[in-house]
Amino acid sequence: MGDLRDKVTALRCNSWAELTEAFEELSYVTNGGKTNHRIYRGEADAGWWLQPSIERFRESLAAAECPYSIRELERQLLYDFQSSAAQFLDNLPSVHETLEWLAVLQHYGTPTRLLDWTYSPTVAAYVALREKLAAGKEACVWALNLRKLRKLVIKRSRKRNWDTAYKAAIRQVEQDKRPAFITPFLPQNRYSRMSSQQGLFLVKTVAESPFMATLDDMCPLNDRDFIRRLLIPHSERVRILGHLIEHNTHEVGIFPDADGFGRFVRIKVEVQAQTLGLF
Repeated sequence: MGDLRDKVTALRCNSWAELTEAFEELSYVTNGGKTNHRIYRGEADAGWWLQPSIERFRESLAAAECPYSIRELERQLLYDFQSSAAQFLDNLPSVHETLEWLAVLQHYGTPTRLLDWTYSPTVAAYVALREKLAAGKEACVWALNLRKLRKLVIKRSRKRNWDTAYKAAIRQVEQDKRPAFITPFLPQNRYSRMSSQQGLFLVKTVAESPFMATLDDMCPLNDRDFIRRLLIPHSERVRILGHLIEHNTHEVGIFPDADGFGRFVRIKVEVQAQTLGLF
């Protein structure tokens, strides 16, 4: 199979001007929303795969000590969370709304097959740059054509339109049923953080099917109209964060809680200390 990341067209953005130029070129407003509606995902390390947390969780468990599949682990995580969630949370989904429950698990840091994306390229850029990495590393913003993905889901589910294809795809995820493909998913009970991030999920219908391999099977990853990567050197991290904060994309807006505010203060002072100066 090789390294699927190498199939994806990559553009290196060495400055705020180059990054915004790339966003403008990808924009559905510039290119027509009917064919080029993108979603974005920020990663702190360009070396990371598009990989849901449950895939990473399974890899972290030694095979000899953990003979269980991703699907079996998912069932156990879901069962354990559902068993005690009412002690801590209100307004929970019904027991049969599996995907809604997975969205709750994802929100509170439990491994799931969901992968977070956003409609906002600047939010994705901020997420990619908010944490420091070692010198020489690059951050990455993934850009995926949502309109094209929807058409592929319609084709895979053998439906005539998006509404019926979406409902069928959600049922397939809940049943862990083939054929394997990736579908967008927007929970009914969204948290304020998800709305602030302009977020949605991508989710695979079959737990055991690796995310990137499934995506490649739907549409070759060397199709630059379908998916691209924007690489940002971490040497430009502080300067680009300064521009993002100046344009009101920052921790408080993306994570609207006390923890987000605390992190915002840290990042804001970090940027000011190395650019404009304090106060």
